[in-house]
Amino acid sequence: MSGLQENRVSEIKELIKELGLRHTPQALGLSEETVTQSFISAQSYAIEDKMAFSILNERDISPELAAKLIAGASE
Repeated sequence: MSGLQENRVSEIKELIKELGLRHTPQALGLSEETVTQSFISAQSYAIEDKMAFSILNERDISPELAAKLIAGASE
């Protein structure tokens, strides 16, 4: 989510690496297509289920943005 928020992305990536967390689609056994579709549908899900206000209420997630976020997680 830090990538979506454009908030301390480098710091968060470094922390994830230091902790050895699995965080890429491949490491989690997911296809990039599954993750892309999850990103794209997250906004409507958050709004329809009246979840707490978040970045999902403010940013539309296109397939291009989803691909950028996935690629950023793999760096």
